Amino acid sequence: MSFMSMEPQSREALETQSKCLLTLFDSHLKIIADRYLAFFQKRRRIGEEYITSLRKLHREANVVDASFDSRAEPTPSRAAWDILREGLEGEASTREAFVSSLDIDAIKPLATLKETGDQTRKRIDKNLRNSAPDYADHAENTISKLQQAYLTKYPPVDHSHSTTSFQHVPSRRFGVNLFRNRRELDRAEFEEPVLEDDYRKAVRLLNIIRSTRVENLEDEYNCLEDLVFRTTVKGVLVKYLENMMRIETWLWVPNQV
Repeated sequence: MSFMSMEPQSREALETQSKCLLTLFDSHLKIIADRYLAFFQKRRRIGEEYITSLRKLHREANVVDASFDSRAEPTPSRAAWDILREGLEGEASTREAFVSSLDIDAIKPLATLKETGDQTRKRIDKNLRNSAPDYADHAENTISKLQQAYLTKYPPVDHSHSTTSFQHVPSRRFGVNLFRNRRELDRAEFEEPVLEDDYRKAVRLLNIIRSTRVENLEDEYNCLEDLVFRTTVKGVLVKYLENMMRIETWLWVPNQV
């Protein structure tokens, strides 16, 4: 592996990767709030308004019927009407139970999921902010110093090779310089593996910091995705459909008998 191939991932690239995952995370939280939770909250309000209207209609019908009961003889039609009128109260009670199930089986689980997601999002943001200085310090200071120390050893080596390649007339001064260059070359060749090893270790540590940041974020994202699509939302939808079938069965089967 060459020296240049050991370049660590840039801070900008890491921040871009983190922002992409945070964007996906935020999109899931928005889906929970704007699609599922908002739907069931509105469904509950509609149900409550309908129950209120049913009970109001039931009271008004009772008042009207009371004004005729003292003047009319009981008939089969009148008995059927009484059953129909009292059915309003039964329907209101059934729909009230359905609205209550919306709270227990849909709204509360989704609200808890949203709250958990918001807390997780804040924790991720805090962890990223806390780890950013460590990454920046290691990348901009430690790596930079090791890189500079490593590179400063190459010019003497290259220069020594180029110097020894010239074959001038031997002289005492030339011999001394040649000996000094040879000694510098040996020292540089001895130090280079050490410097390269230190640099590799520093880059490896920086990549570990980066990987830990990204992996933690991915784990949180995958955990939320699993909770949203495989557990909570699926359970909410199944319960909702089951309760819908129960209320439809109660409302329509008696009328078909």
